[in-house]
Amino acid sequence: MLKSLLAMLLTLTITISEHVHSADPPHNQHPTASLYARALLVGLQLGAQITADEGKSPQSVANCMQALSPSSLTDVVEAVLVNNLTQAELKTSDAFYRTTPGRKEATVGVLDAYTANGKTPPEDYPEISDAEYNEVDRFRNSAVGKKLWKVLESDSARRAFATRFRALGKSCGANW
Repeated sequence: MLKSLLAMLLTLTITISEHVHSADPPHNQHPTASLYARALLVGLQLGAQITADEGKSPQSVANCMQALSPSSLTDVVEAVLVNNLTQAELKTSDAFYRTTPGRKEATVGVLDAYTANGKTPPEDYPEISDAEYNEVDRFRNSAVGKKLWKVLESDSARRAFATRFRALGKSCGANW
């Protein structure tokens, strides 16, 4: 089960360019952390449901995972970001993900996780204009955008996320 969830995390990290679908985060959280926590949660939930569908885990575990909120992962993502990015880099990343193109890009990443796993996304894909795509590309190709993904894809970040996944799984009755 853990290997399936870690594989899901890797898939999401590669396909998700963050996610969005919630209100602004609490004052002490960086929007980038809140958005990525949501992406991680979607991956965890999809992984739990897939393993339940395959009979490798009880449906009760998947149901419990479905009831979790992104806040169950936000603090670990926040710690990874704060420990690896400067305040200026976080400010730049947060500013991008507060924009319409940033929010749309994040939403597309989450929706892609559903389709990549043979699931129907819970909402339609947002329409993204050429100008918005240009903004997304500028951020992705910026020093901050590149560093952000390097941090989120790092082994230390994956270990931190996997540790939290195991704790959440255990709290939901999983044996992984």
